[in-house]
Amino acid sequence: MTILKTPISINNFNAFINNPNAQFLLIDQFYKPHQRFASHSDYFSKISIVLNGQLKEGLGKKEEYANTASLVIKPNSAIHTNVFGPRGTRIISVLMHDHFWQSMNMDHQLDELKWFHGLQYAKASIKFVQEVFSGKSHHEMEESIIALLANLQHTPLSSSTPPLWLQGVKERLEDEWEMLLSVQTLAQWVDVHPVYLARIFRKFYHCSIKDFVRQTRVRKVMDLLGSTNISLAQIAFDAGYADQSHFTRQFKVEMGMSPGAFRQLVEDRKPTAIREDLRMLSKLSAAELKY
Repeated sequence: MTILKTPISINNFNAFINNPNAQFLLIDQFYKPHQRFASHSDYFSKISIVLNGQLKEGLGKKEEYANTASLVIKPNSAIHTNVFGPRGTRIISVLMHDHFWQSMNMDHQLDELKWFHGLQYAKASIKFVQEVFSGKSHHEMEESIIALLANLQHTPLSSSTPPLWLQGVKERLEDEWEMLLSVQTLAQWVDVHPVYLARIFRKFYHCSIKDFVRQTRVRKVMDLLGSTNISLAQIAFDAGYADQSHFTRQFKVEMGMSPGAFRQLVEDRKPTAIREDLRMLSKLSAAELKY
């Protein structure tokens, strides 16, 4: 576990635990390939962002699959399990004391464990990560946490359930994301008029089919960049871009950085200045080290 930033001059995890005036602590931790945690709750409530790798999290009978730039709100009351991916998983977390957690809990947004995977949330997550690594002050990081939570407010889907055929369209777009399926092809597949399909898709999913395909493709590419060593040229080819230059331009439009810069941001860092913190943290109980 790497201490990235320590608020109000706290130099280690134990001091953070015992300081009633502390607000939050930013940590950067790598979990080993296939590492598992049985059912548990965490010592602190937290907001966590997956930087690279994958994980599966169980909450009762529900399972969530997370990858690069996925974000989770996790109160310390949430009992859950974890299984980490075959390449291991790197996660940045904001650990919060209860009083700070409650002060951030507008409209009970933080009351239950909730994952966010969409592109809009990934953008907010990566912006926050960039600010973490920029060496901002404690006050500036508090502002960044507030901005991050504000970005997690989302437009709810229609109160009615999408028809099964429309759910099928959405699932096909997600499964065949690299195929760039046209509205006409999808409409013929489900035997509806293309205009009707476009209209009802927007009604239930609040974006056009074209935008949904673009967003899905960028999210898939982000996972490839953060979880594999596949070359940029190969990723561009596999994702259906005309060439690497087109891929780079489109990715930069969406994320504000090149694919190479994104990969560098989320890859593992091992600064030498944290050796003492690592020795101290190795003494923590297993419950405190769990995700």
